[in-house]
Amino acid sequence: MSPLNMSKSFLTPEFQQFFIELASNNHKDWFDENRKRYMVHVKKPFEELVSEFQRWSLEALKEPAGNKPGDAIFRINRDIRFSKDKTPYKLNRSALMSPNGRKDKELPSFYFEVSVDEVMVAAGMYVVSTAALKSVRTYIIQHKEKWKEIVAHAEKHFEGIQGATNKRLPKEWMPLTEEIPTLLNKQFYVTFRVEDEDMVSSPELLDWLKEKYQQALPIIHFLKKAHEHLA
Repeated sequence: MSPLNMSKSFLTPEFQQFFIELASNNHKDWFDENRKRYMVHVKKPFEELVSEFQRWSLEALKEPAGNKPGDAIFRINRDIRFSKDKTPYKLNRSALMSPNGRKDKELPSFYFEVSVDEVMVAAGMYVVSTAALKSVRTYIIQHKEKWKEIVAHAEKHFEGIQGATNKRLPKEWMPLTEEIPTLLNKQFYVTFRVEDEDMVSSPELLDWLKEKYQQALPIIHFLKKAHEHLA
């Protein structure tokens, strides 16, 4: 491979080592003592990774994935208000690739998360309002052959269409669930994960994220069209 084609390794073993130590020292005093390490080896490199992904998505695919990293990246602080686990910090870094950033969790989008020894991606609709759910189901029924292709695509490249489900639907829709089982879904998303610590610090990480994003685009595009036709 020529130098011109070599990818950059954004995250390093120091990124992983920080989280290895944080797992055993998950409290504010340790984090404050190691804040400079966090800024240098975790925060800044992850922001660069997200920034490069956003730039590529817009320039190469004409798919806006957020205006800047700060709009996409989730905080490292955990929300412990309603959790029995009171450890204050997450053991990963994550971002939501959406035109409206991480705060718009209903718009179909692409998510990725990196920890010590795993990279996980997800795409689709995780938070679905009542109005959006009706719209998506109606759109699926109206375009059921295309949706079958999407389902097959999701099974090939991801772990299939996932999400919480209803046991029953309005009576006029129930007969269709035999042909379209995913019509029962209340959420519509796919996931894929690589449990490989070498991938985290690999120069191939960005290219792998790009590949999974491109594979997710048919799902995202279908759900965006469904979302735009709110019933």
